[in-house]
Amino acid sequence: MKEEILTVNTDKHNTIRYLNEYSELHHPYGPAVIRANGDKYHYINDQQHNPHGPAVIRANGSKEYWINNREITESEFTARQA
Repeated sequence: MKEEILTVNTDKHNTIRYLNEYSELHHPYGPAVIRANGDKYHYINDQQHNPHGPAVIRANGSKEYWINNREITESEFTARQA
């Protein structure tokens, strides 16, 4: 299995982005985008995706669930886990 190499960039607004070898947002073990305000966004190969929980976690506590770049409800997510 080929080892993934991720590039980590921080912009002038202190937003951290993890990119794969194709410069796509990608982080299989955590959020691929972390904003200075605390918002976190999970991506796999440039698609919003988190099979383990919310793919968007905002600093204010709100959450969004995304699978393969498609937003789903929390109850849909929970049903998928059963």
